[in-house]
Amino acid sequence: MERQIMPGKGMAATTAYGGLASELLAVLNERIGAGLEVGMQVAAYHEGGLIVDVAAGTRSEEGDKVDGSTLFQIFSVFKGVLAVAVHIQAERRLLDIDGPIADYWPEFARHGKSGITLRHVLTHSAGIPQMPPEMNIAKLADWSGMAAAIADLAPIHAPGERSYYHGMTYGWLLGEAVRRTDPQQRAIDIFIAEEISRPLSLDGLFMRMTDDLRPRLATLSGSPYPTDLPADSPLMIGIPAAVALQPPIFNRADVQSSLVPAVSCFANARSIGKVFAMLAEGGEIDGARLLSSTCIETLSEPRPNSDAPDPFLGGPARLSIGGFMLGGGKPAVGPHEDTLFSIGAGGSIAWADRRNRLAVAITHNRLYGHQPSVSDPQVRIGDIIRRHLDIV
Repeated sequence: MERQIMPGKGMAATTAYGGLASELLAVLNERIGAGLEVGMQVAAYHEGGLIVDVAAGTRSEEGDKVDGSTLFQIFSVFKGVLAVAVHIQAERRLLDIDGPIADYWPEFARHGKSGITLRHVLTHSAGIPQMPPEMNIAKLADWSGMAAAIADLAPIHAPGERSYYHGMTYGWLLGEAVRRTDPQQRAIDIFIAEEISRPLSLDGLFMRMTDDLRPRLATLSGSPYPTDLPADSPLMIGIPAAVALQPPIFNRADVQSSLVPAVSCFANARSIGKVFAMLAEGGEIDGARLLSSTCIETLSEPRPNSDAPDPFLGGPARLSIGGFMLGGGKPAVGPHEDTLFSIGAGGSIAWADRRNRLAVAITHNRLYGHQPSVSDPQVRIGDIIRRHLDIV
């Protein structure tokens, strides 16, 4: 589709969806004007085509204007991309999602972990949500050291016994498994760049911040959760205060240039949205097939006990067996239980509504905590897009 610059503040829309772009820009500018956001992007794909790509605000409180190429930190939205990487390797028969991780990572078997599988990790039931002791930024930046420390952890429960969201460890567990099973032994950032970003022609999906990308980067502000939680609280066990998902830490250049794949990643809405559009289209978009349609069907199945309470998340977590959250209980993504989504600390989100072949991504840089549905911008944006497309 031909794209054009729309009148007024913000960027993009296709000629056929100018009304949608205008309405979304009004929402973004309203929130920015009220001090609830600093910069923001929304992109949506329908039936494989980019129908809207809007941006508003600034990259920092005093910074340059946001446009469609601006890069935002999307935190755990990137967990969905990591899951895709694992499924690519599985479809190539280079790893077995239901086989022991220790088959290709022998050190991981220590302390009774020989039976833990990638399926347990994808479903956040592996029993190792805790970060290694005495975390600091230097340790966080050391991929090999972190992988070794996680391999040496003792599980806090038996694999598959319960749900306990793996906020940070998820990234090293999946990333190291992909690296070890890749014939080229590529680091996870290189693997994703070559096996996901390149085939999908993405201009904005990166796992490390580099000097050439930094002029596009938005600065974080706000806070996704309280900073004074007890050290033994589930959230602090999974994401210790020394490496908390807070602007003073994740605005640091040394953190941004490190490989912290479950939480520190950079994207614009149209790029992360296209990954989810690939899922909504059954594994293929623009002639590039990343996953089989059978794989998409399988990874959309609910995990056993998917409505069980999760101490990290503070309630039930409806998860698929393939590494995604599932719709049905998240108003923003619509009512369908087989909708796939990933949500990041502070309010970024991407989803794939498979029934309607709709994918949406929302990125921003002013972090906030839980929002009731009546004031949640994700809900408002999702409702506007579905109304314009006349879908449920």
